Amino acid sequence: MADDAPEREAPTRRDYVKYGGAVIGGGLLAGCTGESSPAGSGDMPGPNGSDDSTRTRNRYTAAIEPVGEVEFDSVPEKWITHEFSLDMAVVCGTTDGIVETAWRPGEYVLSFYRMLPDVDVPSVAEMNGILGNSESMNKEYIYEVDPHMIGVDPNWLLQYSSGTGKDIEEIIDNVAPFCGSYNQRKRDDSWPTWPDGKYRYYDLAEVTKYWGQVFNQPERGEAMAELSRSMAERIRSQVPETDETMGLLWAGPPDSGEIYIYKPTQETEKVYGRKHFSDLQVNDALAGQYDGKTSIYVDAEVILEADPDKIVLHHGLMKNQLPASDAYDGNDTEGKTIAEYTLDLYRNDPVLSELTAVKNDELYIGTMETTGPIQGLFNTEVLAKQLYPETFGEFPGFDDDNTYDVPKSERLFDRQRVADICNGNL
Repeated sequence: MADDAPEREAPTRRDYVKYGGAVIGGGLLAGCTGESSPAGSGDMPGPNGSDDSTRTRNRYTAAIEPVGEVEFDSVPEKWITHEFSLDMAVVCGTTDGIVETAWRPGEYVLSFYRMLPDVDVPSVAEMNGILGNSESMNKEYIYEVDPHMIGVDPNWLLQYSSGTGKDIEEIIDNVAPFCGSYNQRKRDDSWPTWPDGKYRYYDLAEVTKYWGQVFNQPERGEAMAELSRSMAERIRSQVPETDETMGLLWAGPPDSGEIYIYKPTQETEKVYGRKHFSDLQVNDALAGQYDGKTSIYVDAEVILEADPDKIVLHHGLMKNQLPASDAYDGNDTEGKTIAEYTLDLYRNDPVLSELTAVKNDELYIGTMETTGPIQGLFNTEVLAKQLYPETFGEFPGFDDDNTYDVPKSERLFDRQRVADICNGNL
């Protein structure tokens, strides 16, 4: 849990040298070099006789809870990314500035970007992640990376590390501001609330537009938000009435005989995670099992009793790029991925093989949480075809590189329109 945020001391000389002296809600300015004039001094010449007026005119801001308003005098040239900011970097053409990831790089799914024509795919595969393979916030490494901006909700970093609110304040004061707000799903009572208590939720459009502002590409943010909205509206209007049910299960091994299940729909409207399940109005076979949570462990017998018509492996794409030996230690995994081996487990298990979904071969490698508008478009297309093939066309399955190919006439959104937005052709 985050500490209460201490009062912030006056900016250090490093603050002024690196960020030009403006601050986040009175704090640091991101993305520039050189020193700035004292507050209220107007466009005074800088220490080397240079005029700061151009830089002042170019300043822009982006604001969201919990990080507040951050002021920039240029697009950050070096920054740390995570999920939504990664997706929006593709939209805004700022992937070249990524110098590190927040999470383990092997767990970021990039395959959908490769399916867009003439769009740069982020190069993050060889990065380390500021959490690495541990739950420790590596402050020293953050200092070493020396980013101009950290593109992740600081509360996410606190939730998944041993860091404290004091660590966050230290990083802001001495390295760079944080940008972002975690809205994948309802935050439970264990979620940190830096800096001063609970903060509001934002939907997909709001966070998309926010990152458009961070990267000084508000028109691209607006365009992507509108494309996402129009696709969701169209898909919702075409979803057929059906009695078929589905179960959303973890794409990994059972834990002591228990299986991790996810609630596909959200209790909080203004979140973007699993939005494609809500848009496709899924019938959850395991409804009533979650006890107010978004995911829980259940016995295999619970799933057998619910007997979903279709099973989707949540986070399947991520687990489909990691070797099964990472999760099924000691088993002969035959070179398969975690997702592939998990599907085999269902097919070969004496209990789970009795499920209707298994008998009818209605087992699917699912996508990820919606972690940005581009991911969301593909997530919706994949799930629509997996659940309602008679309406939206058959899903062909994923290729070895986690891409898939459907005829242009059967695509549910215009790939070229997405690419045009990503390339600034609005």
